[in-house]
Amino acid sequence: MLKKCSFAGALAMLVGTQAAHAQGSMTLYGIIDEGLTYTSNQKGHSVVQLQSGKLGGSRWGLRGEEPLGNGLSAIMNLENGFNATNGTNSAGREFARTSLVGLRKKGLGSVTFGRQSDSLADIVAPFFGAGYLTPATHIGDNDDMNWYWRVNNSVKVTSETLSGFKFSGIYGFSNQAGAFANNREWAAAASYANGPLSFGAGYMQINHPNSTTNASGALGGASTSNGDDYSSAFFYGMDGSVARQQVTGAGAGYTLGAAQIGIGYTNVLLDYNDGAQRKLNNANANVRYRVSVPLVLIADYTYTFGTADRVAGSSGHLKPRWHQITLGIDYSMSKRTEFYASAEYQLAAGDASIASGGTLSKIAYIQSSGGASSSASQVAVSVGIRHKF
Repeated sequence: MLKKCSFAGALAMLVGTQAAHAQGSMTLYGIIDEGLTYTSNQKGHSVVQLQSGKLGGSRWGLRGEEPLGNGLSAIMNLENGFNATNGTNSAGREFARTSLVGLRKKGLGSVTFGRQSDSLADIVAPFFGAGYLTPATHIGDNDDMNWYWRVNNSVKVTSETLSGFKFSGIYGFSNQAGAFANNREWAAAASYANGPLSFGAGYMQINHPNSTTNASGALGGASTSNGDDYSSAFFYGMDGSVARQQVTGAGAGYTLGAAQIGIGYTNVLLDYNDGAQRKLNNANANVRYRVSVPLVLIADYTYTFGTADRVAGSSGHLKPRWHQITLGIDYSMSKRTEFYASAEYQLAAGDASIASGGTLSKIAYIQSSGGASSSASQVAVSVGIRHKF
């Protein structure tokens, strides 16, 4: 349950001073998500782990709003991500998930400034299984359809839904003098909904993400060894690091009785500093079926296919493939507490393209499994509990 208090009371509690405004509001909210996961192969061994954030990241946050008159409001959002298994902050930041302030105009939309999610993911990810079920994340989260990436130094404009249409655009500054494009990001996306049918599309471009010469840029910075804001290092730490990444995505959804059906496609182009290039295409189909008020069944399939050229260890034109099937079940005990289970199988097919042990290998890596397999296949099974407040 969301806990609300007056804007004045919340500020007094947080900073120990009296606040001037009584019309605003402050909302405290959060999620604690813990699950047990069995993985068939992680670095050559099977493992059972207690993991935080199996369905979605554990978090707590504050949302504030102050009416300024004529439908205009000042808004803010601070959101901390944490590991519920040991209590540590995520990504070495106090508010790794969100840190923003801005303005909202009723009937138009909002403009926000700070550290926030990407516009392409905001609009397109809900059509993918990865957008609502973390175990369904595409290999290496190469397209951000799991909503993982966060953009520093960013300005984002988001419209309200007007006659079924919605738009969002974001620009993340490099903040580096003399190197405007060294670790910057921009994206734009739009959606339309009419009755049971909805669809959306967008484009994102990143230049030198997680740059070692600009840790204060749009992506990365707190922990460049694991990718930080920029998902896992599965694709990004290899081939001399990324010089430019482009993601184009589209999806559609349809509600048919108790079923919500989604399809989506993303095209990812990775150009590396050493001249290597990888192209990845993710085709996804997913369905959520509400058996009863508390019980939801989920099925998801993603086929990732692409090419790899001029990668270290090969002079050929490689064509890697990945298949992933994800099944899930969610049972709500109340509005705040739910139990869940999921099972995932991933198979790496096609050409070997991932550097491993001095050679190129076919490697499977279910994003929520905790680590890559040493072989071409991986199975993960999880059970857990999630509580919202």
